[in-house]
Amino acid sequence: MGEPPGDLTPRFNRVSIERAIIPAPGKITRIEGLEKTLAMRGVENLFTMYKVGDTFNPPTCNMGKFGNLIAVADTREQVLELSRKALSTIKIHTERPVYARELLSSKSA
Repeated sequence: MGEPPGDLTPRFNRVSIERAIIPAPGKITRIEGLEKTLAMRGVENLFTMYKVGDTFNPPTCNMGKFGNLIAVADTREQVLELSRKALSTIKIHTERPVYARELLSSKSA
């Protein structure tokens, strides 16, 4: 505390982006493309909060997302294109959830 910050000369001139991964709600039956996405040049991190067998519900807060992608490139346009390509590589298959009201209505039919 109280020390000079040192050299503040920028060492990098790059752009980063964070994108949420939010699949359709339901039981996760298959996840594809995570390794391929991580191997893409510029994808710095990819982390997930769910696995096959878990049930994904629409998020109600930031921690409810399936996961996040962090990418870096030289320009805004490049990082936007990279994030679109990376997200399109990830496929999360879910079974449609069955709600109690649907069960009740099917029994009365």
